[in-house]
Amino acid sequence: MEANLEHTFQPKIVGFFCNWCTYLAADLAGVSRLHYAHNLRIVRVMCSGRVHPEHVLWAFKNGADGVLLGGCHPGDCHYIEGNYKNLRRYLLLKKMLGQFGIDERRLRLEWISASEADKLKQVADEFTDQLRALGPLNVRAALPDFVLPEPPVGNGEALVPEAEAGPTEKPKVGFYWAASCGGCEEAVVDLAEDLLTVAEKVDLAFWPVALDFKREDVEQMADGELLATFINGAVRLSEQEEVVKLLRRKSKLVIAFGACAHLGGIPGLANAQSRTDILDYYYHDGPIVENPQRTVPDPAVTEQQAGFDLPVFYDDVRALDQVIAVDYYIPGCAPTPEIVKNAVLTLLSGALPPRGSVLASDRALCHECPLNETKPDEGLHIEAFSRPHEVERIDPDTCLLQQGLVCLGPVTRGGCGALCVKGHMPCTGCFGPLDGVKDFGASALSFVASLIDANDEEEIHRIIDHAIPDPLGTFYMYALPKALLFKRLGVRDGVQHEEHEEVAYHG
Repeated sequence: MEANLEHTFQPKIVGFFCNWCTYLAADLAGVSRLHYAHNLRIVRVMCSGRVHPEHVLWAFKNGADGVLLGGCHPGDCHYIEGNYKNLRRYLLLKKMLGQFGIDERRLRLEWISASEADKLKQVADEFTDQLRALGPLNVRAALPDFVLPEPPVGNGEALVPEAEAGPTEKPKVGFYWAASCGGCEEAVVDLAEDLLTVAEKVDLAFWPVALDFKREDVEQMADGELLATFINGAVRLSEQEEVVKLLRRKSKLVIAFGACAHLGGIPGLANAQSRTDILDYYYHDGPIVENPQRTVPDPAVTEQQAGFDLPVFYDDVRALDQVIAVDYYIPGCAPTPEIVKNAVLTLLSGALPPRGSVLASDRALCHECPLNETKPDEGLHIEAFSRPHEVERIDPDTCLLQQGLVCLGPVTRGGCGALCVKGHMPCTGCFGPLDGVKDFGASALSFVASLIDANDEEEIHRIIDHAIPDPLGTFYMYALPKALLFKRLGVRDGVQHEEHEEVAYHG
């Protein structure tokens, strides 16, 4: 039997165990010489309520085939109700894992007290057998590994000393539009008279959406000739990849301009679908499509027969810093004119902030929200969430969370002036995560789950299923390409970005 097990798939299981109950059960199992599957790697936490969804996603990304959460029995939590918080996150996270292409059975929650060594043995053996049947997860093989050299500019370095800049030697600045809606370009125009202030200080050397510039104009520039290029949009097409790499060479600074460049944005939600499914819908199966020949754009055929080429439609959408090195980030969908003006003037001031900085507030949106003071002192406890269209009248003078709307303001970077909230709509997270947060969606999920005022599993399911039918779309509306899991697993059609330039995570 042991010889056969040597040749059987051995799943790797990460266990996050409560210090006061499940971890002591594991300790008792060892003292009692109980033999259970050796596949379990245990991480001790003070309370199961301390297990953040990001910990679970990190475990899967780094090779775990399954994750086992162990806590005190309901009603016995050393910290009163930490295990209930764990339960709410667990149920919502399981639903989202399915959207990532991970079988929900790979995440398991068990209440195991300090005296239940036998139960721990049973659960460990059962879970190991279940994962053997499911087979290896292989997340690490399915996802790209983004590691890039640093951009070629030092922190705090004065790029344009005033003594060198004469009246006809204004620094050159460029703007480029990749995979986005174009709202960021509108944000530049929305500077209104401030646009003239900016134009007085710089020479607009590349802005093809507004002025007659060609790619050839950039190719003829010397490397580093542009002081800064503001690139908005994610990267989905080969042409976009080629141009942003060209602009990286020609620019001293590259700024990811807006949510799509910063995090992947709305276009990044396409990572939840396969390239084939997208093309099938828009060229074959869509409700208004008539394409009996079932043809799709083919760059190779187009170049051979028509004399021009089409860009390649890649398998996935990538944020800008997953394709080229990025120096700074301007968040938002779209960035507000004030954010844009301040960012441009900061970059032109000579003394740069630390590389990788997000040029916006480092505090949560709630700090600038006019409704923040209406939150109850005892904290928020939501018995039922509603979607905006279900609320007959949104009270303009009461915190939207208190009204049961899923508002992500507490986990979203400020700087937008709470424009959506002032328009009686909840924050959806376009300014991205606060400093130090690795995975915005995991942070948002953890926060929302913690507000649910229910301890019964069926009641929690009812609240979640009604108001959050699409956790991935809700929590990663702008940030799916920057998620720890990046895209839905199994979505790979073979048309990949160039991988000879690796990319570092800054945002």
